[in-house]
Amino acid sequence: MDFKDLLRIQGYDPDARERIVLLRHRPFEPRLARAMPWIIEDRPDLFETYQSVP
Repeated sequence: MDFKDLLRIQGYDPDARERIVLLRHRPFEPRLARAMPWIIEDRPDLFETYQSVP
C-alpha cells in the first residue's frame, strides 16, 4: 500500500488535475528527533499536539 492507495480509499483521485501535497512534519533538533519514536508509541497525545503546531 502506498500514499496513492490511501487517497483512493478516502475517495480522492491522486491522478486528478488538482494537486495533492504531502508534508512530513519532522523535528530538526537532534534530541527531539531521537525521542520521536518513543513519543509516537507511548505518548500519542503529545505527538498529536506536536503535529498540530504549524
